[in-house]
Amino acid sequence: MKEIKRIFVWVILTLPVLPVWSQQVQIVNMIPNAQSNETAQDREPNLAINPATPNQLVGTAFTPNPLGATVPPSAPIFFSLDGGQTWVLNSIVPSGSLTSGTGDITAKFGTTTNWLYSGILRSPANAGAARTMDILRTDSITGIGLMQLLSTRDQPDQPYVYAATPDDGVDRMYVGNNDLGVAPPSAMVDMSLNGSAAVPVLTSIVVERRTPSGQDGPPVRLAIHPDGTIYGIYVQRTASAGIIRTANIVVIRDDNWASGANPFSALTDPGDGIAGRIVISGIQFTFSGNNTALGQERIGDKVTIAVDPNNNRNVYIAWVDNTPTGGAANNIHIRRSTDAGANWSANDLYQVNNAINPDIAINSLGEVAFSYQQLTGGNWLSMIERTTNDFVTRATNTLNTFPDNTPAGGTFFPYLGDYAYMTAMPTGKDFCGVFSASNDPTPARFPTVQPTWQRNINVATNQLRNLTNTANVAVSIDPYFYRVSPIATNDDFYVRDWTTTAASKDLGEEPSTNPVFYHTSDIWNRRSNTTGTFNANDQPENQDPRPIAAGHNFVFARVHRKAMGNAATVNMLFLKSEFGTGSNYQLINGVSSFSSLAFAAADVQQTMTSGVQWDLIDPAAVTANHVCIAVEIAGPNDPSGNPTLLGRAPGWSNGTDLLVISDNNKAQRNLQVYTGVDGNSDGMTMYAVAHNAALFERDMHILLNPYGRKNSRDKFNVTVVGGKESGRNSVHGDTLILSGMKPCENRWIELSVYTLPALNAGPVSYLFEERVNKMKINGFDINVKSGKLAEVGEENLGEHAFAFQRLLKEFGVSDAETQARISLQLLQGGLNESAYTSFLTKNGAESVKIINDFINKQGSDPFAVVAAGNNLSDKIRIKNWNQAAMAHGNFVRRVNACLSYLDKSGGDRADIIQTIRWFKDIVRRSDTFKHSKIAEKSIEQAGNFITRFSERKLSSKDYPSFIEKNQPMWEELVKKHIPNHNFDKFFSAMKQNLKDPKRLQKSHCEFTMELSRNVKF
Repeated sequence: MKEIKRIFVWVILTLPVLPVWSQQVQIVNMIPNAQSNETAQDREPNLAINPATPNQLVGTAFTPNPLGATVPPSAPIFFSLDGGQTWVLNSIVPSGSLTSGTGDITAKFGTTTNWLYSGILRSPANAGAARTMDILRTDSITGIGLMQLLSTRDQPDQPYVYAATPDDGVDRMYVGNNDLGVAPPSAMVDMSLNGSAAVPVLTSIVVERRTPSGQDGPPVRLAIHPDGTIYGIYVQRTASAGIIRTANIVVIRDDNWASGANPFSALTDPGDGIAGRIVISGIQFTFSGNNTALGQERIGDKVTIAVDPNNNRNVYIAWVDNTPTGGAANNIHIRRSTDAGANWSANDLYQVNNAINPDIAINSLGEVAFSYQQLTGGNWLSMIERTTNDFVTRATNTLNTFPDNTPAGGTFFPYLGDYAYMTAMPTGKDFCGVFSASNDPTPARFPTVQPTWQRNINVATNQLRNLTNTANVAVSIDPYFYRVSPIATNDDFYVRDWTTTAASKDLGEEPSTNPVFYHTSDIWNRRSNTTGTFNANDQPENQDPRPIAAGHNFVFARVHRKAMGNAATVNMLFLKSEFGTGSNYQLINGVSSFSSLAFAAADVQQTMTSGVQWDLIDPAAVTANHVCIAVEIAGPNDPSGNPTLLGRAPGWSNGTDLLVISDNNKAQRNLQVYTGVDGNSDGMTMYAVAHNAALFERDMHILLNPYGRKNSRDKFNVTVVGGKESGRNSVHGDTLILSGMKPCENRWIELSVYTLPALNAGPVSYLFEERVNKMKINGFDINVKSGKLAEVGEENLGEHAFAFQRLLKEFGVSDAETQARISLQLLQGGLNESAYTSFLTKNGAESVKIINDFINKQGSDPFAVVAAGNNLSDKIRIKNWNQAAMAHGNFVRRVNACLSYLDKSGGDRADIIQTIRWFKDIVRRSDTFKHSKIAEKSIEQAGNFITRFSERKLSSKDYPSFIEKNQPMWEELVKKHIPNHNFDKFFSAMKQNLKDPKRLQKSHCEFTMELSRNVKF
């Protein structure tokens, strides 16, 4: 029966199957209250979400500066700092049209840098040019300075900007456009591989390798996967007859950020062998120019493309044509590829008639959303549909509907826009988008949900009002922001990331609103199978874990639901990793890492009354006595977002992400409390692990005590152990920089605190926050407090027992058995000051001798263990017991850090998935293996293992068989493509370690590092 339950839990946690009717929808009219008088035709909207701060949004549209003409000319962006609930205009775009602000305008943020990039058609254009494309950027959307000009070129049309930041922290920026200045006018991508540099270098790449008839279509759209795979789509026109165009829909791909010598050439067509896969040929569509063709709107080339963030081979496209050929309808078609664009569904997955402005997005659950605007029965509909089964069934929402003549045709084409925009929240479940439509406030215009209005309206008469509320304002076209969550409120379960007080707490927002999401979360440890109490601030009573011989540990969680709903069972998966930042999570107790909570229909909160048992010594997971714990939950209609934390670290699961912050189904606690004796001059020394969870060598940046913590640097010091050969460690201001960190490398952060708080005062917090540029990735918290000698002694004895247990079990030091047994007996029998000082008197010297002998055999002492032991002996000798207690704590903490250091030098099972992902990433991105069938098979096999491990169908025990099965293929791969380099010693080491997954991981890691040094990117 128990095994059946575990299988059921696995299914619930891993399958993103949602009922299509489950949702929450918000709509906001973006015109600020201060612009209540405006009647502009604010069409063709676009949206940018800042992944580093997901509540920071920027919108664009054909919106004039409300101040009129300015010197220098300027046009506005819309910005929101609260996730789209409110919007403000800021005129920072260097363009001066009094009617539309700019021509075409789009904007996107880099992933981690806070840089906002924009591609615009400037008004006015350069002298003699029909149009001028400017590429711009700013790192202050709220500032008053104009955006910086990066590039300007005459004649490109419809600039559509994209940006992303790879793991190296440098922005890649791309602007799809149709360059009418080249012969023939062709699909183009202007790009920079260092967009966030002081002086970015931009290049223009013609992605059309064939010869179009007249020109390619204006839209060139891209889709960027976090791993650097970039897809593109454009319309290659092949013939023209009046307003009818005949064309091919072409998809392109690059596998490494378009950084190679021949970008966007990874996908070729089997018919002519030319780069660019022709998905469908000979389509016909109407290009009406600046003439009405669909109601009051012009029509023409429309395409979009989306890549699944969970699978870079899964791609969707949509285009518009007249079907049947030569027909008058403007129809949207959707198709899909499951093999990275090589082959496509033979028939449409879905088709919508009389429609424009298609866009597709895919969220972390794998759910696909499709937005468009459709003219039906004389009314324009702004639509979003969602599906989990390729449109066999759909959840359909009409966001807005209005008569085609209300308002009447505007001054300009397009009427609503040549495009709208929709995206999934970065590493999240929700979909966000913008569309332009009538601002008629009549409730019937919004069938799904009533919008939030910023501009003044009269709800009684359903009319717009001016700024002073003294007169009506004519209906016009406004931009709207919307957000759709696939989880209904009464199905939305969450674990709090933070609780400050009973009144100030996490309410399940995505993203979480507190960057310190690892200090007061609703997951905690206990030393007995009792829940413990919640303090006056509604925070759980967490206890540091204890060594296995002293008893088991138990992990607990509290789960909330946003509203009452049906009776439901919430399943929970618990994980653990090394204390610090970047270490990969493993199951907290193998197949016994699961639990569940039953919610009655009226319940909005449930707390575990029986915890999940786990132990500290676990070679398959962590090797230290201080750990980070995490939980993933799933309700019947509320799965945990992809990817899982298992085998990964927050911030490094799929590129640079906010894995815990962006998913309210996940929470972690990364807090350790240490107790010392106040007034001691020696101070306290503590350790945490910094692990490079990225798939490349990098500098790790860790901020010390952000958010204005009141503990000045003269009271503490931070140093680093490790990294002397591969890089240097330094502190610049408040930032600790670990230079040259290789993938899977560990370094130990040493915190020394010289002044402790008073005995009855609360603990002092020392926060460490890992950042990539401006993005907060992960962090941990060390709390230091003062206690009486017996309390400090009890904590020290726990460390002492754990250290000597490890010496005995992991390193075979038989002399350690007595020390482990005596210290545990004393802990279990109750401890007072006399018993502790007696222990130090009788066992201190022997403990130091055992450790010193062990350290001397290692040949080095990076943690200064011997000196700490000698200091302990000195303090015992003079019987200064307060100082001896501090020295004892420092000694055993150094010992445990050293033992972890030694243990991990031989490999780490927790890094198995990271190593496989690293190998896969090198083979996929490298030009050395381009078009290699062996490489494709290697990538496929690695991906299958990663997927099955994430689904808990495989474990580290299956790793040796994976290596044994695939190594012959890897040997063939390197012999064929890297014939001048000998990898034999690395393959030999892997063969020798097939019986030991830990050592095998090290050998595999060394092979992967050597591979990375001998391939071309």
